[in-house]
Amino acid sequence: RTFMRQHLNIGPCVTIRSSVVGGTINTTSRPGHSNVVLHNEGHLITQDDPRLSGFFTPSLSIAADWFSNTGTIEAIESPLEVTTKHPWVNDGVIEFTFSSTADPATGTLWWVLLDLSDSTLGPPRYFENGPTGTIRGAGWMYITSRYDGFFNHGVIEPTDGILLIETGNMVTLTDSSTVRINVAGTQSGEFGRLVIEGVVPTLGGTLDIALVPDFVPTLGDLFDEVVGPSTSGAFSAYTNMLVPGTDLALVPVRQAGGSYDLVTHYAGDANFDGIVNILDLTVLADHWQMAGDWQAGDFTGDMFVDGADVWVLRDRWLLNAPDQPQSFADALASVGLAGIPEPGSAAVLLALGGALALRRGRR
Repeated sequence: RTFMRQHLNIGPCVTIRSSVVGGTINTTSRPGHSNVVLHNEGHLITQDDPRLSGFFTPSLSIAADWFSNTGTIEAIESPLEVTTKHPWVNDGVIEFTFSSTADPATGTLWWVLLDLSDSTLGPPRYFENGPTGTIRGAGWMYITSRYDGFFNHGVIEPTDGILLIETGNMVTLTDSSTVRINVAGTQSGEFGRLVIEGVVPTLGGTLDIALVPDFVPTLGDLFDEVVGPSTSGAFSAYTNMLVPGTDLALVPVRQAGGSYDLVTHYAGDANFDGIVNILDLTVLADHWQMAGDWQAGDFTGDMFVDGADVWVLRDRWLLNAPDQPQSFADALASVGLAGIPEPGSAAVLLALGGALALRRGRR
């Protein structure tokens, strides 16, 4: 079906469903600026049609000077193509539900999720996932080289497979962005992976780990290249690393090429030797009140070593080290961190400041 209109508003509780080959929303055929606006609660769905064949055959194409989404775009086993002449920002949800993600190089269809193409007017043209925007699912999001870049300020959430972003221009994850990695198992396809090809992306913001209920990782489990294959910059925080009800944590580990793995280690084990003891507490004390990562004693993911990290280590003290009977209180005193109160105590800030002053005085 083809929609021809200069301004098309898809409002609350309105759903447009396309399951035909070459379905089109085209607002560019009339003079002046044209708009496609998907409002809050507006829902645009593209679904697979058995007549679809070949690569780059969308079941729905949207062409407009301007495109705006604060609603939901859902692609169900179906390619979607968007062509605009100006930058556009996704402040809603773009969700992909696909079971086929074969490599197009093999001749098997890799679902084409988003094609932002052929922009010919105006200043630099960017596709932005805005602060309230979410891009979720698994498949291929292709941003042509005619666009000048992709900026993420919101949430990118690979679900149960690879979410591939391919572009010939820059990809930037800003400080407000979140990459949420879903983890439901250790096998390929059971955890999310964000793969960015065609350019080395600049990382920033938060890497969030979302364990699927009822899945509990075991020590040594590896979830490889959850972000990659190469990157510049770095995430500024990690959230939900600790595995509830266990002594384990999913630790982001950056490889030499810039990709990120998740590896299951004991919480509090700063040196990855499988034991939580004075060696780990000494590492933490050496970086006390400093910026740092896991191997500097930051076990909570805020990239700063403080009292919250002490208590993560305390709760696993002498794990796998029964022949080292040193009490935790004595160990704290030995590294100059005696007297730190429990988290939430009214005296916590005062005590932390005192411990810091004491440790500095001993150096």
